[in-house]
Amino acid sequence: MKSRVSRTIVAGAVSLILLAAALPAHAEWNKGLEAYKKRDWATAVKEFEEVTKTNPDYAGAYYMLGVSQRALGQVSPAIASLRKAVELDGAQSSYKIALGQALLQADQYQNAYELLKPLSISSVDAANRSNYALLFAQAATKTNRESEAISVLNAQAKADPNNARLQQALGAAYNQSGDDAKAFAAFSKAFELNPKDQSSGRNAVRAGIVAARRSNSSSQKGQLYRQPPGSRSVSQTASRPLTTNCSRARRGWEPRTTARLRPGSERPRPNSRATRSSTSTWRSARHRPGS
Repeated sequence: MKSRVSRTIVAGAVSLILLAAALPAHAEWNKGLEAYKKRDWATAVKEFEEVTKTNPDYAGAYYMLGVSQRALGQVSPAIASLRKAVELDGAQSSYKIALGQALLQADQYQNAYELLKPLSISSVDAANRSNYALLFAQAATKTNRESEAISVLNAQAKADPNNARLQQALGAAYNQSGDDAKAFAAFSKAFELNPKDQSSGRNAVRAGIVAARRSNSSSQKGQLYRQPPGSRSVSQTASRPLTTNCSRARRGWEPRTTARLRPGSERPRPNSRATRSSTSTWRSARHRPGS
């Protein structure tokens, strides 16, 4: 499967600097960092493996080894390495988030939920909180806890109001819970924030039509059938073929399972009415190593 490089890799650079400062200078460590920055995952894995041998009690080495292994597609070894990092330093939220990403990638949803649930979002680096919200919501939804997913996404959306991915994920979560009107509002917001993402426009149209058909209020029907404010092109996207059918959507949220998760830091499919494209947020979130 193809890799997707996380936007949070920039935030991860800060962590790399801190890790470098915490570890005595070693040629393997420096080579590993350089390889990681160049996305030369194979070399990074080789160098960080050497660091874990010479510094077996250093959590940061296992963390960097784990995210490099995951980026290389070695999911099971990555989980083992990241578990070791958490075991050695459980206070680092970035280690737990990275492990949670790997567990989601391995379809270990209950384990991911149990790992991420106890984390306080205030303990997560500010630059990584939206990614945490997306990951936790993925785990919660996959374990039939849609209300928890919606709660976390709503809270983070208030703190990060211009994040289209949060709105798209929120739309998918509402769709999963059967609230088409709120799904319509969230997808519409996602499209307004990122008009280039036509999938959000199509999902808004789909959710709006379903909500209107189910509504007993003539005024609400009219509001839902009208174009979302400020989104003239939403109606244009409605004429485009929807990217998936309801039979696939009923399978549930399935994040993209590539191994390209970035340090420190995946996709819901509603069990009805949602489209594959509505879950692209989860795909991207699940594949970004953190800060």
